[in-house]
Amino acid sequence: MKDTLQKYFQKKSIYTPKDCDEVRDRLQKLSGVCSAPQVAVVIPVKNEYPGIKETLSSLSEAAMRASLSVSAERVSLSASAGREPPGHGLRFTPSHKMLHVVCVVNCHETDSAEIKQNNAEMLSFLNECAEACQQEASHKGTCLQNKGAETLPPCDISAGLVFSAIDFSSEGHYLPEKDGVGYARKAGMDYALACGADIIACMDADTLVAENYAEELVNFSHNHGKRKYALIPFRHQKAASEKLQKAINAYENYMMIHAQKLRETGTPYWAPVLGPSIVCTAEGYVACGGMNRRLSGEDFYFLQSLIKLEIMENRVSKAGIRVQADGTRARADETLTQENGTFAHAAENRALIDETRTHSLCYTPHFLNTEVYPSARVSDRVLFGTGPKMKELIGMNSIECPVFPDSCYEAIREFIEKKESCRNELAGFINQENFLSVWEQICANNPYDSIKKEASFHVWFDGLRIIRAIHYLESIFTKYTPQIS
Repeated sequence: MKDTLQKYFQKKSIYTPKDCDEVRDRLQKLSGVCSAPQVAVVIPVKNEYPGIKETLSSLSEAAMRASLSVSAERVSLSASAGREPPGHGLRFTPSHKMLHVVCVVNCHETDSAEIKQNNAEMLSFLNECAEACQQEASHKGTCLQNKGAETLPPCDISAGLVFSAIDFSSEGHYLPEKDGVGYARKAGMDYALACGADIIACMDADTLVAENYAEELVNFSHNHGKRKYALIPFRHQKAASEKLQKAINAYENYMMIHAQKLRETGTPYWAPVLGPSIVCTAEGYVACGGMNRRLSGEDFYFLQSLIKLEIMENRVSKAGIRVQADGTRARADETLTQENGTFAHAAENRALIDETRTHSLCYTPHFLNTEVYPSARVSDRVLFGTGPKMKELIGMNSIECPVFPDSCYEAIREFIEKKESCRNELAGFINQENFLSVWEQICANNPYDSIKKEASFHVWFDGLRIIRAIHYLESIFTKYTPQIS
């Protein structure tokens, strides 16, 4: 891992550890007695002041609750072992930082003066937060005598957080015109990595988090095993108008149905993707080459790379049994169901996979037991995604967000099962993509290992190719609109 990190810093990273010596020292001072692994949350920020304060307050509250949870756990473990806990007689205060929040304030030189001014106010605010953190680090009275039950201190934006602000918005530091949110997110994630982060979580400036968000990130940092990433279920915030609420309901309904139908085809690329849903390990981030620099859809392509890493690790079997990171065996037919608009683990509602199917890559991503709440606002800041989709939907006379007919998903399922012998409506697409030559090479590379052969197929038939296959089938099949649940 050390050599891989060094190569990444030399060849691909925007920042190196030398750029972050001062920040790493500050993080060590602010870790306090909790000794939590370093967890970073990276937020691209453009024209988001003062609204981002809600996001930071949400993160702060979650971080403070995580610090108390870690404290309680240490006391419990020490008591069961018959010894006094580390920091006995002490309780956590706001100076015990659980999350390193990296805000990448960005814009282009050609952006309006209003955006640049808003970003300048954002930078000033973040610098004040960073200075407050430094004062806490030098303050000697960071732990108070415990005089009773633990209580959560009053939450302010700096509580439980340590801030870093990256300036891509001032004269001489603008984002390159050809780059956008992908570059900003990459800069923040590279910076977090150079500061020594073990876990890097993506976040948006208009997203809120559940109260156990930080605790789940810390737990994942301790227990991820060989996992390279995790996903966080999402549910959009309540919209500002009835029409916008109908639009976000339709869009979420589409994402849930489309994801479930994709999952039934046997592809590992079925989970719905939003930026704030993705959490990765430092090892996973480096192994997939880091975040890409795309103007839009950077989260989609990044997740694809992480999935490919995991499915090539040969941790699936023909019998449909998945070996989890902790070494236990779990049925690969564990599913995620829609519950109150979110994906949630639901053992009682498992949809059993027919194990007689010839495709056997029963892969399920790891979901953390928490939630994020993105905004349902209209936006044209990126080329595609929730904001542009909301703009499109509310412009319709009748709000509809159609998914594709079952015959589309059935054609993809049949191709995944039969591969070179598939003779359905995808035949033209298969020829167009020169699949037979690709499959011949895959078989030659894996003559005796059917699992690796299957995994290699899915590395080729990835999420992007599936989208292209669906668009190919659009000319053959007619879309339909599901009932909104």
